Amino acid sequence: MLIAQVISDYDIGTPIPVTPEAVFNGYDFFLSCARLGRLMSQAYETLFSVTATMNSREQYRAAIDTVREDLERWRISIPEEFRPGEPFRVQNLLNNCTMTAALKTYFSYYSMLIALSRLALHIEADTPSPQQEDTKITLMHSARMIIQFTRYIDTEAYTHIW
Repeated sequence: MLIAQVISDYDIGTPIPVTPEAVFNGYDFFLSCARLGRLMSQAYETLFSVTATMNSREQYRAAIDTVREDLERWRISIPEEFRPGEPFRVQNLLNNCTMTAALKTYFSYYSMLIALSRLALHIEADTPSPQQEDTKITLMHSARMIIQFTRYIDTEAYTHIW
């Protein structure tokens, strides 16, 4: 009988290939996506996996805080003109490629905030607190931002599928 062993994402290391076509105005979109993918994998393992469902409320809170901190570090690592949370300056995004990179960065960031906020609200559902109100505000703000940025999605017939 052959048993497959799963290797955790954080136990895998490989050099990231150089992709000059994915660099826009100093923003390495490919590398940023790879870092976010790794962060999402760690978030899944610590927050959403079957094993994570056995966590205590305190363990969940600590894990959510850790993922939020990692997400914030990822956000800060992005150049300002592409950074979620900064003013969205369409005039700096010179073509469809830079616009798509910026939008995907924004959407990824706010989607992750929504997932974390929803989990935090679920964990704290039976104990109202001021922190819960802040989480609701974050959730609503993130949803609004995603809706706000959908107007910039190129919807021409030649546009690739989002």
